[in-house]
Amino acid sequence: KMRKFKFILLLSIFCSLFLLPKKAFALTFTKSINNPLVIKTDLPNWNQQMMFQPHVIYENGVFKMWYGSFNGSFHKITYATSTDGVNWNAKQFIDLPITGTNGVGDPYILRTNSKYILFFAVLNQKNEIYKVESNDGIVFDQSSLTKAVTYDKSWERDGVFAPTVIFYNNKYYLFYIGWGGGGSLGLATSSNSINWTKCQDSVFGGIDAPMIFEKNNQYQIVFHTDTGIEQMDITSLNNCQTTFSNRQVLIRRGPEYYDINHMIAPSLIEINDKQYLYYVGRGNDLIWKMNLATASIPENTTATIIIPGLMASWNKNAILHNQEVSQAEWKIPSFVKEYQGLISSFDNHAFIKNSDYFIFSYDWRKPLENTIKILDQYLNTKIWNSSPNKKINIIGHSLGGLVGRIYAQNHADKINKLITVGSPHQGTAQVYKPLSAGEIDRENTWLWIAQKLVLIINKNTIESNRVTVNKR
Repeated sequence: KMRKFKFILLLSIFCSLFLLPKKAFALTFTKSINNPLVIKTDLPNWNQQMMFQPHVIYENGVFKMWYGSFNGSFHKITYATSTDGVNWNAKQFIDLPITGTNGVGDPYILRTNSKYILFFAVLNQKNEIYKVESNDGIVFDQSSLTKAVTYDKSWERDGVFAPTVIFYNNKYYLFYIGWGGGGSLGLATSSNSINWTKCQDSVFGGIDAPMIFEKNNQYQIVFHTDTGIEQMDITSLNNCQTTFSNRQVLIRRGPEYYDINHMIAPSLIEINDKQYLYYVGRGNDLIWKMNLATASIPENTTATIIIPGLMASWNKNAILHNQEVSQAEWKIPSFVKEYQGLISSFDNHAFIKNSDYFIFSYDWRKPLENTIKILDQYLNTKIWNSSPNKKINIIGHSLGGLVGRIYAQNHADKINKLITVGSPHQGTAQVYKPLSAGEIDRENTWLWIAQKLVLIINKNTIESNRVTVNKR
């Protein structure tokens, strides 16, 4: 019986993965009509001629950018802001305790709960990567400076640069480019962002200026090649065994004049269902300037509702004390594991809980008619009040399948797909004993104990089990 139950759940996972739409990260980007973007600079003793390697974040309604500014002979990291992502004002240089013969560049900001950690390249004949910390992203603690990556492998013998960093599973992952006759993607890891362990070999080749983009705990790496800006999924973020897949082109250079010669150094962010892809382009004038391409994320046209089965929802006050509680107070308890595989599959395929999929927990003791009314209220509140044209997929297990089927029959115009698993649509003989004699099968000891507990709690007098079952 347990094997059959596991098979049914595996079947539901299979159905959900192959019948429900998957989210894709590759979108259609359109270059801005404002390209090349203007950065107003009024910095002392500085005539900015070109810019390189922007890194853009969005905080508290403000676009913030750290980029490499070049005056024709020297590079400095500069901080700029914008209210619309198009019109920029350079505010100040970032004062750093170290510089190279050619300056500093390739800034990347790792934002934590309390700090801005700046990773950057010191530009000498052979570049190296350093990091420094700040409370505001503008004034950096000079004493926090540490070297992160140097050129000590054959494939990076001519220098390292273009750092991009994420913090994942209590570990820092620093991706960078090593140059040794060509560009290769290197990786170093650290538990404290001070002491770094490098992979012996590069983890990918033939790309440049990487930038990590995260969404819903899914990671992509965005980079440039000779022909344009591309991205790949990080399939497995696992130290030196990190793997990539699903390589796709985001935009190509030209035919616009401002990037017909080359495009480099992407920086990708997402704000309110819109992605902003900043990059540096070079036209036939050989001047590097910042540009922008954007893509709107289409609304997902369906949502999925998971309805668990009998006794899979729990509320202590309702079960143990017979108190009336709202539907929102019912949850799948931690000891119910049967649905975790399905939920994890949704999470791993970039579905967002309470946006793309919902879990409808409920009082399974109530009549089906009551539950269906509560489900309708739930769906209107969660989905249709804001997206009235959105359709739903229902995955119902056991009693949840009955709830889903009846709801689908009454609201066919709202349903995209209905999947029921182990649901007694033709009735079930298992209810005969409890209803006719108050007897409960003891095939599962823990379930039997829980059922007996509920039965005892619901007794008002010395009535028989049969009377209690039928009364409740």
